[in-house]
Amino acid sequence: MKKILTIFAAAAIATAAYAQKIENSVPVAVFVPESVDNVPESSRILLETKLNALTSKCGMGTAELTQFYLTCYANVIDKQVIPGASNKFVNEVELTVAVVDALGKRTFDACGLNLKGAGNSDQKAFNAAFRNLKITDQKLTRFMAQTNDKIISYYESNADRIVSEAQLLAKSRNYEEAFFRLSLVPDVCKCYTEKILPVALDLWQEYLDFTAHQNLMKAKAEWASGLNRDAAFNAVEYLAEIPADSKYYEEALKLMEEIKTRVGEEIEYERAIEARDADRAFELDITAVDAWCQVGKAFGENQQPTTYREAYLR
Repeated sequence: MKKILTIFAAAAIATAAYAQKIENSVPVAVFVPESVDNVPESSRILLETKLNALTSKCGMGTAELTQFYLTCYANVIDKQVIPGASNKFVNEVELTVAVVDALGKRTFDACGLNLKGAGNSDQKAFNAAFRNLKITDQKLTRFMAQTNDKIISYYESNADRIVSEAQLLAKSRNYEEAFFRLSLVPDVCKCYTEKILPVALDLWQEYLDFTAHQNLMKAKAEWASGLNRDAAFNAVEYLAEIPADSKYYEEALKLMEEIKTRVGEEIEYERAIEARDADRAFELDITAVDAWCQVGKAFGENQQPTTYREAYLR
């Protein structure tokens, strides 16, 4: 009897653990396409809400673009119509909850659940079935916990490849995409601190110098086009974007002195430079570690994320 109670106690503890927030959770976005076989639109919205609640409960919820997405699709196992004063529809559905690797173009992991629902119409029967999806279901929460571990293992195993691909992109001056690839690695991974972040910060300095050089060349061209007040105003628009931690900053200062001497009057560029330096100092103090990450995320959000996700769910 004591042994049986011990087994039940262990099972209860395990169930409670799965019902709690996952430690070291990785972000997994939810995406349920507008067109899902065997799922009416009203049911699709219900499923999307349920999956968002699931990722939120597990500590994995995010609205940002991620490499891994939680989605679902349904397969009708059985349909029945029970005749009566008003027909009653009964649907049995196998719902597959899947984590998709958008970059790898594959289903990363999946979990199948049988759901049953009844209603006065086929759609109401579907809705009733999907309402029976419980985000506290032990099979489902265990699946999320195991998937979380698998995603971390994936990044740990592929960190060197991710770094190499990012460095190759940077050599082609595709810095934004390089940062995007690096930003997909969650900071809960050991490799993030040991491999991803050092490379990202090195590439960030390269990116600053590269963009600073571009702005300097544009400023020189604008100034040389007129050597007057209008040309000075246009040139300073580019000079103001060159940060103090760029290797081209001193050269930018020399050009600003030349412009000031030639024009012989105070123009708006001094205030623009002061404002830019103040902003840059704030960036260095507050966001030096993740500024590159924000650039990467911005790149990702501009890549038509719906297409990015849907292409690998078909």
